[in-house]
Amino acid sequence: MDAAGAGMRERAQGGMSMLAAARHAIDAVFLYAAFTEEGLVKVGISRIPHERIASIHATCPFPIRAAMWAWVGSVAVGRQIEGDLAILWKRRNTRGEWYQFDYAADKREFHDVLNAVFEHRCGERADWTRHSQEEIKRMVNNMAQKRKRPRLEFGNGR
Repeated sequence: MDAAGAGMRERAQGGMSMLAAARHAIDAVFLYAAFTEEGLVKVGISRIPHERIASIHATCPFPIRAAMWAWVGSVAVGRQIEGDLAILWKRRNTRGEWYQFDYAADKREFHDVLNAVFEHRCGERADWTRHSQEEIKRMVNNMAQKRKRPRLEFGNGR
């Protein structure tokens, strides 16, 4: 293959890489669960779960004490899981995607139901990424630092 042909092949492979990256971004959907000290649990889907957890922590009247998320692959699958959980946890629903659990008595039920629905919809066991309250606070602080903008200085009275 001559140099021109090699260059075209490289660009085509690079294009496939970009296509694969775009496909991965479209399919990069996670199911998350955020837990408060008061036994409230928010379950939802997000493409950027650490930012979603930080946002919930910043806006919820109760601090998030722990969180976890796992890749589900698509918005459709994530919504199916949310719908299944809404039916199974109907009596626990407080509002929207928030559910009430007594961690001492209901922890096993929460995890068993969540994992069973996940496995049923995704065809595999969940590989949960778990975060403590300290890690969540670091996520929130990191997000706040990223959002700070440098102050603009104008000279000559402008």
